[in-house]
Formats: sequence, structure tokens, C-alpha cells
Amino acid sequence: DRKSIAQSLECLYQSENITQFNIDVKKITEKDPTNIRVAAISAFAANQFNQKDFYPFCKNPHEFFHISNLKNHLSNPSMIIEKLINEININKLIWEPKRNSTKNGFQTVDNLFKDNSEILSNLKKIINKEIMIFYEKFRSNENILFKEWPEQLTINAWFVRLIKGGHQNAHIHPDGWVSGVIYLKTILNPINNEGALQLSLHGYDYKIKNKNYPKVLHQPNLGDIVLFPSSLFHETIPVTQDAERCVIAFDMIPNFTKK
Repeated sequence: DRKSIAQSLECLYQSENITQFNIDVKKITEKDPTNIRVAAISAFAANQFNQKDFYPFCKNPHEFFHISNLKNHLSNPSMIIEKLINEININKLIWEPKRNSTKNGFQTVDNLFKDNSEILSNLKKIINKEIMIFYEKFRSNENILFKEWPEQLTINAWFVRLIKGGHQNAHIHPDGWVSGVIYLKTILNPINNEGALQLSLHGYDYKIKNKNYPKVLHQPNLGDIVLFPSSLFHETIPVTQDAERCVIAFDMIPNFTKK
């Protein structure tokens, strides 16, 4: 089980048994070099212990951050965004769904792209274009994320609506390869970075030895499209005003069989 394999490494990290941690990471690499959760703890441990990251999926994942905007694909993005929100709101929205990081907000459960509506179909095409732009931008990198880029992939997407007090805890998407967010509603005059996207190496209550680990903070504009490795922890800074923050989040999932 890939999750339990990653959790065993997390226990070794927490107990600061870095010698055994490194031995196990190298063993795991031989059998499965694409375990997203292993990649996450390996990157953080390398930073905290100031050592080489021995796991090859995506070293220094915070360096692979791509920003675009719907206006690069659409002549009237505001109109399309309004239509998207109206259409998605018909879908069943769940308040703080279990086993999800969304707090004080609503989220859809099923893949939005199961619906073959024209507007969602066109949005999926835009996501696919941006994913290929992301790949072309970083393809010369030696990380397995790019070296073993899947020939076939699936896009899984969901809608998140946060209200006052809404946020998302730091998390990763272990089933993904590349993850992303499209911003349909943003905080117009944010206070203290509310509603911003923060990406970092830290999550899951990992023990912190060195507070100076890399972080990327992005205060989104309407229509922004953001992509990053699925092994990179990301969270939403809590919304403090009486305002909504609406996004479509998505994962690019490889279609090959995982070991």
C-alpha cells in the first residue's frame, strides 16, 4: 500500500532516524519512484536535514510553479466565468466534505468533467493546453515528473466555494501528477493575504527543525490558472471578510498502472 509506505517514512522522519530514512527512500525508489506522498516527505526531510533529496519524482517541487490566465484563451473570460459558476452551482455542493481539506466552505464531490456540457468541455481543453505548456516549460528537468511524463492522462476537477472564515489546510494530492487551480471568484481587496494560495514543503504536521523552508505565496487575480507538482503542499489563507472565493481545482492523473 503506497500510503502506508509513505507513512513509515514519515514516522522515521518524526523520530529523526535519518539514516534509516535514507536507506528506505533508496529502497522505495527502486520499486516505485512515483509515490507522491513519499516525494513530499523526502523533499521536506532533505530541506530540514540539509541533505540531498534521494527520491527522484520531484526534487525542489516549489520551483515548478506555473501561472497563466483564462484571458490567454478566451476573448470574454468574465462572461464565461459567470456561466461556469451558474452551471456548477446546480451540482450538489457538500458543506465541509469528510476527508477533505476544505473548511468553512462547499465542495462538489464528483468529477466536473463527467458532465459533457459545452462550457465544461471547453474548460477542459484549456486545462489540457496549460498542462502541456507547463510540461514544455520544465521538460528539460531531470525529475521523473518530467522524464516519465505520461502519454495518456485523465483530468479530475472539482469546485470549491469558500465563505467568511473559509480556508483549506495544507495538503497534497497523492493520486495526481500535476495539480492546479482556476480562480472564478477572488477577494477583491484582500487583507493579510486572505484567500491567497500558499505552497510549501511542509504539511501533515511534519516536525519542523528549520523554519526557513521554501514557501510560495500567490494572491490570485480573477481567471488565474495555477499549476504545480501534486507532491507540493498547498493551502488557502483564511478568508476574513464577508466574501466568496470560488475555484475549480484539478488533478492531472496518469493513466498507467501504478506499482
